[in-house]
Amino acid sequence: MCEECDSKLCQFCEHSFRRGIVRQPGEPVLCKNCYKEWKEEERRIQEREKKEEQINAIKREEMKRKTPFGDYGKKIQVALDKLGMATQLMIRNDVKLSSEEVYGGLGWLACEGKIYIHRAGKLIMFSISDSMNTPPEKISLDEFAGKNAYKILDALLKVGVATPLMLRNETKLCMEAMFTGLGWLACEGKITLEHDGKLTKYKLIS
Repeated sequence: MCEECDSKLCQFCEHSFRRGIVRQPGEPVLCKNCYKEWKEEERRIQEREKKEEQINAIKREEMKRKTPFGDYGKKIQVALDKLGMATQLMIRNDVKLSSEEVYGGLGWLACEGKIYIHRAGKLIMFSISDSMNTPPEKISLDEFAGKNAYKILDALLKVGVATPLMLRNETKLCMEAMFTGLGWLACEGKITLEHDGKLTKYKLIS
C-alpha cells in the first residue's frame, strides 16, 4: 500500500487500485474485477464440495443398505419395544437370528445411541429405553461398541479385506465385541461385505 496516494496492489493482477472493497477478515487484497472473479470461484468450489458431499452421503446410504446389520437392528428394536428388557438369548428367540447377527444389530443400534446394557451380577440384559430402572447398573452400549469399531477399522486398514476369523485374530476381540463393532461401522457406512463362496468378508468403503 502506497502511503502517499493510498493505492493498493492487487494480489492477483498486480495492478494498483485506489477504490477499496469491503473485505471479510482473511480475504485477499484484490481490485474490483479480481475480487469479483475470486468470489465467483469460491462459490463454484463451495457448490462442487456440496455436490461431492451429497454424492458421498448417497454412496454411504447405499453401502449401509448392502449390509444386513440395519435390518437386524430394526428387528431387535421391535423386539425390545415389546419385551422391554431382554437377554441376548431372549432377543435371539424372538427375532430368529444367530448370536453374531444379534450382536451386529445391537452394534448398529448402539451407533444410533438407542441401546442400553443392564447388569445384575453376571446377568446382562439390553433395552431400548433409558427409563428402565432395574437391574440397577445401566450403561450405554455405544461406550463399548464405538471402541470395538475402531479396533476393527484399524485392522481393516492394515489387512484390507478380512473374514470374521481374521478380524478376531487381528483385534483380539471376542465374537460379541467384534460383531457389535462391525454393526457400528456398517451404521456409519464405513464397511461393506462380500461373499466368497461360503465365506463372508468385510472391507472398508473407499
